[in-house]
This record gives sequence, C-alpha cells and structure tokens, in this order.
Amino acid sequence: AVPAKATITTYTDQTSFLNAISMASAIFTDNFVDLTPGQVTSITRTGNGLSVVYTAPTNDLYPAPGTMSSNNTNDNLIASLGPGIYAAGGNFYLSDINGAFQPFSGQITSAQASNGIDPISILSSVTNSTSTFFGWISTTPLVSVTSTSGGTSPNRWNTLDNFTVATAAVPGPLPMAGALSAFACSRRLDRKSTRLNSSHTVISYAVFCLKKK
Repeated sequence: AVPAKATITTYTDQTSFLNAISMASAIFTDNFVDLTPGQVTSITRTGNGLSVVYTAPTNDLYPAPGTMSSNNTNDNLIASLGPGIYAAGGNFYLSDINGAFQPFSGQITSAQASNGIDPISILSSVTNSTSTFFGWISTTPLVSVTSTSGGTSPNRWNTLDNFTVATAAVPGPLPMAGALSAFACSRRLDRKSTRLNSSHTVISYAVFCLKKK
C-alpha cells in the first residue's frame, strides 16, 4: 500500500485564513466568553456540528472568561479536533495566573498542528501578543492543535482565544454554471454550422457567442 499524501497550508494572518475557509460547509469560532475560572480535567466545546476537546497532558486546564489556558506552566495546551475538521486557527499567547495577557518580552510563541499523516506543522512568532494568529488548513482532516509556548517560568501559561475550526471547503455553483453555459453555446454553434456553408460565417458566430458571455 502507498502511504496517503496530504498537505498542510499554514497561515499567520487571520484575515487570509478566514477568507480561505469562507466556502466551508460548517465553521465554528469559540471565544470562550461563557467560561468560568476554575480547574478542570478537560472541556468539550461544540458548535455548528463541530467539536473540540481541550486537555493538558500532566495537569488540568484553568479556563477563564474569554480564554482557554493550562493549569501548569510546563503543560502544553492540546485541542483534539472532532471528525471532519480540515481547518483550525486561533490567537496563541502566554498569560499570567489569572489568564490575563502579559507581554513576556523575548518569549517565543509557538503552536503545532497534526493531521496524522504529514510531519507536524509548527508555527512560531518572536512576539507574544493577543493578536498573534496561527492557522492550518489540511487536505485531510486535522486531528490536533497544540500550544507549545510555555516554558519553565512559574508565571507563563499557554493560552488560546478565538479558536476557529471548519470543515473542508465546498465548490461554489459558478464553475458549473459557466461550464453549462459554455456547453449550451457550443451546441448552438454546432446547430448553426450545419446550416451555414461559409467558414467565415461560422467563425463570426463563434465570436458572437463568446461576446454574449
């Protein structure tokens, strides 16, 4: 058997990412505003038929209103994606013990995505900012996104906000409509050519047909 081939396209611009998934059949953006502070083992979030399960590998989560965060500075923050999710992206940064943003100058912010086929796709930024955006779109379903920014400092927690997931993009109706129109025009040209003997007249009608497009 030949291993499956896949491609993961990365994004660091949120607008470009959202434009790329605009034709998806289902999109879910979670801003976590309904969360309450507290230590929990895992959290499952759902919307528009899509689901994401958040965990941390050795300890618990510590969500706060508007953010999803780990409870231990040494823990990565893992988003395990439900079936049918081909795109994922959000704002990745480091926060303090209360889930509030801190600049932490000199800290590299990073996150990675996996579809289980390709090598893990890693994105990083030398700036820790609430506007730092990382996004991935895969040709096969993604299985996880992991925030890996946290270090050994007791004051830096991996934090995620505005996490967006989406299904595969669906083709729009315009290409098919254009193909059908071109086919109809060619059929008219065929019928016309059977009634006309002059090649000059046939060419003129073909130009006319194209101008009507």
